[in-house]
Amino acid sequence: MSISRIRSLIQEILLIEAEGQHTALIIGDSQAQGMIGANVEKFLKNSGYGTTRKSFPGRPGRDILENLKTYNLAGFSLVVAIFGGNDASVASATSALTAIYDLCNASNVKLIVIGPPPATMIKDLDLARKMFGESVVSADWHLKRDNGAYPAKRINIAAAIDNFDDGKSNIATYGIAARKTWPESYPSQPDGVHCINGAQEITNEIMDECLTKLDINW
Repeated sequence: MSISRIRSLIQEILLIEAEGQHTALIIGDSQAQGMIGANVEKFLKNSGYGTTRKSFPGRPGRDILENLKTYNLAGFSLVVAIFGGNDASVASATSALTAIYDLCNASNVKLIVIGPPPATMIKDLDLARKMFGESVVSADWHLKRDNGAYPAKRINIAAAIDNFDDGKSNIATYGIAARKTWPESYPSQPDGVHCINGAQEITNEIMDECLTKLDINW
């Protein structure tokens, strides 16, 4: 067993001892690392949860699943998985989501899944170049990615995640790009992908809806 895994287990044990039954694991891609993940964690902490947050930037849902498998999920009462923006297709994201749901269900852990936000115009080209490389040459770079297919792919993946919870128990999903459209109801972002502008309001909306569906009350 690796040192990092041992440390992770110790953190889980300490959280369980300190916080009792209300513990949450937040796991995902760079959106989990950024403001969406930070605001989810803040929301849950303010609601009395002990939290663990792990992020794997640039990784698709299948990699989030494999990292989730390293945890003793019975030690958590809630998992929040944030992914989809790095998946190659709807099928890739849906396959990972199915396996994540089955894994959580087997441990009787409630699951919230947050799908990717839409691609937008870039407001800060220097930041976008730091994130995505020197190929970023214009504010509409994301809108033209993959010969213009990139924005629709994010919307389609978010929609698949958003609809996944229909008829299922112990899961609530929210695909941001399926609910929020740029520029009508979602603001442009500094690097065009990672949610910073409006992140707190969006996160609060997600958590209020998902926790209500999961019948989690305080």
